[in-house]
Amino acid sequence: MAVGSGTCDLRLQRRPRLRRSERDHHHRDHIQLQQWWRRGYRSVPPERFLRLQWCNGCSGQSVTITAAGSNCQYGGVELQVGSGTPSYVCNGAPGTNGPCAVDTAPIINAFTMSAGLPYTATVNVAYGGTGTLDFYFDGDAGTFTQTTFTNPYAFNFVPDESGGPYNFNATVTDGCLLAMKSLTGIYTPPADVAA
Repeated sequence: MAVGSGTCDLRLQRRPRLRRSERDHHHRDHIQLQQWWRRGYRSVPPERFLRLQWCNGCSGQSVTITAAGSNCQYGGVELQVGSGTPSYVCNGAPGTNGPCAVDTAPIINAFTMSAGLPYTATVNVAYGGTGTLDFYFDGDAGTFTQTTFTNPYAFNFVPDESGGPYNFNATVTDGCLLAMKSLTGIYTPPADVAA
């Protein structure tokens, strides 16, 4: 049996003709093999049950991988097995850019708070994109409510308790990229909140 440039020789051994007493042993072995299998043994059964013959494998062939060049429009590789006809594995066409592919990140230039009640937080943002900016605040107790929706963006801030210093983080995102800036201050809540 010829494969590629090598040759394999597989010889199958014929089962010899059995005498009556040997046939009885063969039948018994066959039953034992079935029982072996039914009991869930999936490893190789006792050697007497098998009549196998092996041969050496064929000679291997080298594989050369090079750039596909003009054979692949969007790039790829050429596979050359021995002296056979080359095969090509090509890249697919580029996909359509998603909404964030050409995005410009927002930048928080300043995050400030007014000196007294009512507190007004101001977030100055530089942004060259076309998305809608969303703002998030986290940190110590307090509530931010947006009041202006153009730069600089303003928010009413109502602290939950007096004292400090309290730390806050302002985060702005256009849905793809984000920026963050921190603020620390000492605040006094309005009388109705303090009560």
